[in-house]
Amino acid sequence: MTPAQAQAVAIDSAIIADPVTGTALMGYDVVSYFIDNKAIPGDVGQQVSHAGRAWYFSSLANRLVFENKPESFVPAFGGYDPAALAAGVIRQGDPRIFLQWQGKLYFFRDKEARDRVLAKPDIIEAAAREWPGLKRDLDP
Repeated sequence: MTPAQAQAVAIDSAIIADPVTGTALMGYDVVSYFIDNKAIPGDVGQQVSHAGRAWYFSSLANRLVFENKPESFVPAFGGYDPAALAAGVIRQGDPRIFLQWQGKLYFFRDKEARDRVLAKPDIIEAAAREWPGLKRDLDP
């Protein structure tokens, strides 16, 4: 196959990504949220493909951890804001505004949305009920 030929790659639109490059989570290292408890930009030199997207990592160690079990690290709701989802609206979360809760990672569009979920964790359950229908709207 020549470089000019198109390759069929299933891109998961239910995972937030940079609108220009298609890089998952705007290039942030998803493993760093669990290991360092902070948002750390990844390095293009430490990337792996998963769900049709490039995922960047800040270290080889983080990349290898992700490759071993990626489903453990992908943010809940693909990185979409659970407070918005609970209200029946799709809003992309900001990878810099996050919460780890019960072993899962959540992104929020702003700090106020995160604070609402911290005050009323049942919003996560409401988002989970809404997510399947809203996710269908994201598919190309």
